Amino acid sequence: MTLVAIWYNSERSNDEQIWAAADTSISNVETTLQGHEFHTTLTEFGSKVLELPVVCKLLPNITQEVYFRTSLGFAFAGSSLVGLNCYSTLASLLSSLGSPQKIKAIPDYKSILKKATEILSLYSASVRGLAETAIYGFCPQSNEPFIAKISATLVDDKYVYTAQEHLITENLSCCCLGSETGNKRLLELIDMETATTSKINRFKYWRIPAVALNSIVQSNLFPTIGGGLQFGVAGRGYYEYLHNVVRIDGEPRAVHRNIDLSYEGIPTIGDCRIAINGLIL
Repeated sequence: MTLVAIWYNSERSNDEQIWAAADTSISNVETTLQGHEFHTTLTEFGSKVLELPVVCKLLPNITQEVYFRTSLGFAFAGSSLVGLNCYSTLASLLSSLGSPQKIKAIPDYKSILKKATEILSLYSASVRGLAETAIYGFCPQSNEPFIAKISATLVDDKYVYTAQEHLITENLSCCCLGSETGNKRLLELIDMETATTSKINRFKYWRIPAVALNSIVQSNLFPTIGGGLQFGVAGRGYYEYLHNVVRIDGEPRAVHRNIDLSYEGIPTIGDCRIAINGLIL
């Protein structure tokens, strides 16, 4: 399994955000001839936190002029095949919305959740794998923050997917995906830290889930939680990724890590620099 944390972050008083963090290990469950289950690591560089673009274009229009554009966040746990296919299909649909000039319709987040639930149900049935997903950010229509988790419950021997919204308040509260034991430990660490941290220290307070998740990843207590950290931040009208900046013991330098891949110096693609902001925990 995996571990994903998503939370409302108000460290910037003039720029509310929804943060997401996840470990980067992807594993598989196998069974021995004696019937014993064991986990094998498929990769330590898995992406589980992704940008979900929302683009609306004028119809009918050959050039399909864009009249609205924003981005939400998407995260998943469980079957990577189900989760990534759900993301790919949903991203292709949400980036290709259209409406006539007189209407210029913009989707609300509840409609997006409904479609995401339908897609997740479809892939889970066809692939025969379970996954849970989350969509988060700011509603394209109302601009209000939201976090919603889509997961399955067993009803009459059949898995039924539903979306459940996470309550956002002025206090730190975390929506978790993945390992139940990992989730429990994460919430325990968050509660312990929030009990002794004042909101006056805004950066430390609102980044507590990131620090707690990092400590779990580094502890190697859970066989299916590991690798590195991946961060995504949804704001009003934008989405950005963050590097995890890791200090090197005994040296006056640090390494930028993204999905546990290290970037030393100034990484480039052609003549362009990779300009992902760093996060020091």
